[in-house]
Amino acid sequence: MHPEHSQNWKKTDEYWRKPGPGMLILAASALQINLSSCWLIGDKVSDIIAAKKAGLSGSIHLETGHGRDNRRESLA
Repeated sequence: MHPEHSQNWKKTDEYWRKPGPGMLILAASALQINLSSCWLIGDKVSDIIAAKKAGLSGSIHLETGHGRDNRRESLA
């Protein structure tokens, strides 16, 4: 579901969309991966925040795609 395109969107759905950690935690559980030893690579601030919320070891922010538009914010 998407908050701008779903009539059924609820505040609790945010957990499953970045910057919420839900999809990372669910994938790690399904694949039996220890998130504290993982890194995330992304081009949006929401990627970096999701990595932090999910307890990943770190993240790498790319300057490609959306990266240039919000580089400074993602490094905060």
